[in-house]
Amino acid sequence: AIASVVAERADPQRLAAQLKQMAKARWFKAKTPRAEWEAVGEQARLLDGAIARAAPGYAAADICHIFDALAVVCTNDKAFRAQLGSSDAEAINALDHQLQAPALLKTLSPEQTSQLLWGVGKLGIRRVEIMETLSWHMSRPQILAGLSDTDVSKALWGLAKARHPDRTMVQTLVRHITSGDVLQSFSPQSLSNTVWALATLRFRDEAVMASVADRVLQPHILSALRPTELATCVWAYAKLDYRHDALMKAVATHLEQEEALHQFTSQNIANVAWAFATLGIHDEKLMARLATHTVVGDGGRLPEDGKSIARSAWAFAKLGVASAPIMEALVERILQGGQLASLDATGVANIAWAFAVVASADPGRPRGMGRVRPGDAPRRTAPTTKARLLQLVASKKATEQMMGHLQQRLMEGVAQRTLQPGLVTTFTSQGLANVLWAFATLGIQNRALLTACAERLVTEDRFLATFNGQDLASTAWAFATLGVKDTDVFARITRRAMQEDLLARLTSQGASILVWAYAKAGIRDRRLLLTIAHHMLQSHILFQAGAQSLSNIAWAFATLDFVHPQLMAGLALQIQDTRVLGTFTPQAVGNTAWAYARLGLGDQPLFAALMARALGVGYPTALLPAFTAQDLANTAWAFAKVGMWDHQLTLGLARCSLRPHLLPTFSSQEAANTLWAFATFEKVSPRSEGPHPVTEAATEALGQQLAARLATCTAQDVSTAAWAIATLAALGHSQGTSPPGLSPSLAVLPALAERALQPGALSTFSPQAISNLAWAFATSRLRDARLLAGIAHHCAERGALSQFGPQELANTAWAFATLGSPDPELTAAVAARVLE
Repeated sequence: AIASVVAERADPQRLAAQLKQMAKARWFKAKTPRAEWEAVGEQARLLDGAIARAAPGYAAADICHIFDALAVVCTNDKAFRAQLGSSDAEAINALDHQLQAPALLKTLSPEQTSQLLWGVGKLGIRRVEIMETLSWHMSRPQILAGLSDTDVSKALWGLAKARHPDRTMVQTLVRHITSGDVLQSFSPQSLSNTVWALATLRFRDEAVMASVADRVLQPHILSALRPTELATCVWAYAKLDYRHDALMKAVATHLEQEEALHQFTSQNIANVAWAFATLGIHDEKLMARLATHTVVGDGGRLPEDGKSIARSAWAFAKLGVASAPIMEALVERILQGGQLASLDATGVANIAWAFAVVASADPGRPRGMGRVRPGDAPRRTAPTTKARLLQLVASKKATEQMMGHLQQRLMEGVAQRTLQPGLVTTFTSQGLANVLWAFATLGIQNRALLTACAERLVTEDRFLATFNGQDLASTAWAFATLGVKDTDVFARITRRAMQEDLLARLTSQGASILVWAYAKAGIRDRRLLLTIAHHMLQSHILFQAGAQSLSNIAWAFATLDFVHPQLMAGLALQIQDTRVLGTFTPQAVGNTAWAYARLGLGDQPLFAALMARALGVGYPTALLPAFTAQDLANTAWAFAKVGMWDHQLTLGLARCSLRPHLLPTFSSQEAANTLWAFATFEKVSPRSEGPHPVTEAATEALGQQLAARLATCTAQDVSTAAWAIATLAALGHSQGTSPPGLSPSLAVLPALAERALQPGALSTFSPQAISNLAWAFATSRLRDARLLAGIAHHCAERGALSQFGPQELANTAWAFATLGSPDPELTAAVAARVLE
């Protein structure tokens, strides 16, 4: 065939016609095996030379035929593309030269001009001279007037494929489209090609997008759009961030028809899902159908290429319809097909983020996606696939095991791909933040990945400057969550966070996540904290903050022991708004109360409001029944610390702590702090008949829980619990109840003594902890000779008394005297310390 074409070099028109005929031959539909590339390449070079030699005799129609033929041949066979699809090919140079001839250019019709633009784009060559010449010719009024809908869409498509940045030409074609009734003649294919081209060129013109949407909404057009054309349309609108609700609603309604969705390929489904997710349109019914079709359809439903898999996963996760079985199917496909290694940075970020979203959520039934039943699936579902899916959905345990197995394989693959040479430098700020967020959410430490990401942040100023508030906060959160406390990284984050362009758009949520990260990492950056506080007060975003943001900010400032009176006052006022407080979670109540108490801010109106929310006074429901052990301990400790005693709150907390499912979850610190709070409440406002029976029961139960966790008890836990138990027992005795020695709660004191006497333990006790422990045993009339000897030896031999204050000296001396255990060395040491 090539020999025949080359032989026609004496007749340019016959050569062009022969080449056109070759392009239609079935021979070109088969790919040349790589082993035969050299032989075929020689034939391609002969053809290249023949076309170039005959170029001076080509007419406009001949050039069109040749570009058409080259586009088809090079698209179908890479061996030919290597020679003929290059901007440096002899044929391309000769054709370019011929097109520059004014005499020939004048003969180009509107159709031929658009056909040439299409051909150049199809070839994918970057020849600025050709594109500029054709664009100039097409912009002539007489040519524009003769353009059909197909001509316009082909021209735009060619400009987009060639990545030719001639915005003037694009604007000219757009104005032509929107003038008069031109758009009314556009076919479904022309509409699809047009918006695809505009999206690819990132040319956002609201007038043309609105006009195209109106045209697509015409019933006879929407129903005539083929699946690929429809998917391309919605993809383009999302790519240009142009939300046209009427269009998207019509598309969703159209796709509710069973037969319509059956004709969609996996890539079509991926593009539609991605478009709805990108535009933030939550059509749960449609997305659930798309997700179901993706997983339980026939073999062709699951995407074949990694990009579509990642795009589908991201879209389904973003819209809340990606159940664990759906994510399993997508991840297995991307792993089994080796697609992960071919993903670009965006694809890597999408699949990692999507998996983390689903894996960290309840694997049962996500929002908008019920159980997959036989009736939900397409008629052509493969029985084995459906049975497998139903089994996974029904078994939560199996689902969790499966997700855990996939998590290791996927995230290892994500890390390996990210660390391949050069890839990490191609991530956008959002992409890098999403990858880090995924690893942090899943609790996966990958030091090499974290180091590579940190290095890019530290060394690339331009990259850091692209971070917005959300991406910066997510990045800081991820590093802090994964235990990265690199001061260089956080210094760079601080630098970016304090820049005006970022602060101007920083939301209350972003600010709260940012300061939370610094608190989690233990980095007390005074400049950042002052900047965030000032920004929240001056920009008034404080008064737009939600419950989670408010409690996070309070917790962060308290954790870093940083008091900002104006900010804390503003937070308190905002929290007291019943509309805000009504959205508080149990954790938010506990964290907020703890934060203000830790900073020594006993804001009575705030604590009264938090108490009302916990008890459900003025609200539809009480939060107290939903408290975790940590929420309960934080709340109890905080109210006791600031002296806000309330009988109903105390009883509520005590009853809550006795719940069978909650009691075993108390840590030693939480149990000790809760006991301390109960004792403080009862001591400040004692009842004439002694501690309430519920409080006594809670004290005994928490004491037993503490005894069961002795190995984890710190010196502070031992001291705090001993003081609280002894105080409550003493209050009961002073009010005429049973003698303290018979109190069941006191049974835990000997166990606490054993913990204190473990090798090296007493050396970790502070002076207050030592004196409180001794005081507790003396108050309870429990004489533990080994403990007393250990305390005496510790105080006398190690010079610990030099750190004791007057109250601590008095309590310790009183305890030894009360228990009838005078120690000469200790007595002498105490006397010497008193005289100092």
